[in-house]
Amino acid sequence: IQSKSDVFRRGIYGPVTERQAQALQIIRSNGRTLLAMINDLFDMSKIEAGELELAYTLVPLKSLCQASIAETLAFVEEPKPLISLNIDDALDESLSINTDGQRLRQVLVHLVHNAIKFSPADSESGLIVTQDANRQHLIFTIWDQGIGIAQEDYGRIFEPFVQLDTSLTRSHAGAGLGLSLVKQLLALLGGSIHVESMIGQGSRFIVTLPNHPHWESPGGSQ
Repeated sequence: IQSKSDVFRRGIYGPVTERQAQALQIIRSNGRTLLAMINDLFDMSKIEAGELELAYTLVPLKSLCQASIAETLAFVEEPKPLISLNIDDALDESLSINTDGQRLRQVLVHLVHNAIKFSPADSESGLIVTQDANRQHLIFTIWDQGIGIAQEDYGRIFEPFVQLDTSLTRSHAGAGLGLSLVKQLLALLGGSIHVESMIGQGSRFIVTLPNHPHWESPGGSQ
């Protein structure tokens, strides 16, 4: 569906009117959403069956963060939102972390995408990377200027298939799997996640991940 809509949108089969281009863009966007939902379901089923394998490698921290933001923006329509990246000066620019890069990137993409999805079009979101005082954990903070989350819903948002408000889900499509998958992936990686938010004042999703020295492989490939 996506490849065909892209072919039509580029005018390969002839001129495309503005109205047709808009319709093709909707098809393309919905196709991507559906594919992401299918992939999330597939990963969730593998986790529940204990069949999701982790592959620990050395991953350059800065490149991982940049790639996660770039991947998220690739799935966002124009005009592209502003997403900042701030890595603490105390962390070496060339730092590599020992983790499953694919799965950590998947976590960051989900969180950055949520920050964009639930924020006004002209607002800013960001990713901040720091470490704790003992240098034992890396802390990834994904922040936004969006609609916010009520404190009583902090726990529920990490449950599978939960969407907090039907009026919001009409505008922000999804199956309610993203944050549940993020939490489970982080548990496999030895990490955790919590949220700080207030209605109308944006949200901060804070991921804590062990900062293993490069010679350690926690659990190896599971």
